[in-house]
Amino acid sequence: MDLEALEGASQLAEDIRYASKVNQRFVPKDSEVMRDLVIANVDTVVDNCHRLMDACVRAVRQLGSTRNACSIMNWVPDEILEQIIWETMDPALGSKSIVQLCTVSKQWHEVSLGTRRLWSCIVVDPTTPLVGIQTLLSRAGSYPLSVVVRTSETYMDDSRKSDLHAKLKLVFEHLPSIRDLDIVVCKEAAKFMQKISSAPATQLRSLAVTVDGHVTGDPLQLFNLKTGNAALTSLRFTGPLPMHKPLTRFAVPTVTVLALIGDDIANLYLKPAHLASALCAMPLLAQLDLWHVRTTLRDTAKATRGPTDIVLRHLKRAMLGRSGDFVPWFFEHVRFPSSARISLDIGEDRWKLASYGQTVTRFLETRRMKEDRTNGRLIRQPYAAMFLIKQGIYYASFHLVLSVGKTGGGEIEIITPAYLDEIDTLWSALPLAEVTVFSLRPGNAPLSVWTTYPYHLARLASRLVAVETLWISWPPEWLYHMDLLLRATPNIIAAQGGVNFFPYLSSVIFHAIQLGPVTLPLTAGNSSDGPTEPAQSRSVRRVDILKPTMYSWWVARGRDLSFALVDCAMTEEDRMCLALFFDSLRH
Repeated sequence: MDLEALEGASQLAEDIRYASKVNQRFVPKDSEVMRDLVIANVDTVVDNCHRLMDACVRAVRQLGSTRNACSIMNWVPDEILEQIIWETMDPALGSKSIVQLCTVSKQWHEVSLGTRRLWSCIVVDPTTPLVGIQTLLSRAGSYPLSVVVRTSETYMDDSRKSDLHAKLKLVFEHLPSIRDLDIVVCKEAAKFMQKISSAPATQLRSLAVTVDGHVTGDPLQLFNLKTGNAALTSLRFTGPLPMHKPLTRFAVPTVTVLALIGDDIANLYLKPAHLASALCAMPLLAQLDLWHVRTTLRDTAKATRGPTDIVLRHLKRAMLGRSGDFVPWFFEHVRFPSSARISLDIGEDRWKLASYGQTVTRFLETRRMKEDRTNGRLIRQPYAAMFLIKQGIYYASFHLVLSVGKTGGGEIEIITPAYLDEIDTLWSALPLAEVTVFSLRPGNAPLSVWTTYPYHLARLASRLVAVETLWISWPPEWLYHMDLLLRATPNIIAAQGGVNFFPYLSSVIFHAIQLGPVTLPLTAGNSSDGPTEPAQSRSVRRVDILKPTMYSWWVARGRDLSFALVDCAMTEEDRMCLALFFDSLRH
């Protein structure tokens, strides 16, 4: 039965043609043939095309047809079909995940085999047969390749070693055609890679190398990058790999992303002089990630050898995670734009908290001087701060972001585990007393996590003595917890019973909060003698929570507090309700 025989199929076909031209990413999901082939990453397809495909399938079923609903894809141009097949590819399997798609129809078969791009994603692992890799390389032709290599020492007998060597040799024979390479190097693979050679990697764009276990020598010596020919933009090294040689070899001017990653067990050791030389050779670097990177030098005086003035004009983000040896070095020797965001994950270096705070303070002091246009004098800009909590897999972490001026340029993010009792040592070393704008954001942590650390929040607020504007992005149903700071003196700080948090506060701004209805738990009144009744729930409007909260803060602050809502989602009814409430405060 043809598609045109369906009721309303003519108009439906026109709609599909139009949607195919406008939205180039859609896949039918209700076909039995395709159900097991379409993977989770195609959930981003266009909803309009989903609706059209569902309508077609329903029409086919109403007429009692058993024809494959995928036949509707014959109406889609080959270019769109190619993109659809590309989107259905499983990243874990690469191009071999689309082999079954070639059998859907004749058109799918022709498009698949005739498009080299669809066969350019090659995954090499112990389960991949050598002949399968050869087939994919043949179908990809001269198209730039994206290759993922996974090697493992598990059950490494002679036959597995021979198979591994053959696969690696085949892959590196095609190194000039590889654009993206992600490789996990085990001990046996590292030995073999040091014995072979390859042609120059003229098309290599991104390289990710992960070392599995302890390797010796330089397994990456086979890479030959010709200056001016390589288009390398991304470098990522993970594991205990000797870094000075790879950094020297891959430090080309086109690199924009550099990531050096160790772990708790195997730190990545690197001399500051080698890192300095590499950074000087990467003037376009925009992102720098250092995780568990330690210096091999014990004498801090020797750490100044090598380039001492490193200019990274294009740096946008830098993460120094558990790399305490490089934090003072980075702020002393690296020059970067004031708009760059620098993140410091301190970890559990309790004895260095004060040192971290002093380093950040000295750096911020160099950024806060600004020329006054009226008289030409230099003035010191105030600080702004933002605080949030993120819930990780094992523990929550505090994120304190400091910036200069009200525009928030040049942010320094300090990340610490929430369970550190010595966190006040860090906060006392930071210039929190000069912060005039303070923001509280929930992060990804629920309210139960926030209520676990009232002491830390209060201790932080007690140091923010110059705050004039408070930005709050908490949901309205959380705001009762803010009474700790804005209305009542907390009992948990017995030693500071007379503390008045935010003494100069004049404005509270609710930012990006969602109004509308919310369901809250409601526990019925229970008698000590009677049975316990189960908890119930009720639906309330968030605006009805927000109004009494603002009023209580307004009264507690001597009726000298202004409120504003910025980028908040609300209905017209909520807007009118808040307008009347603000009018009542003015009168």
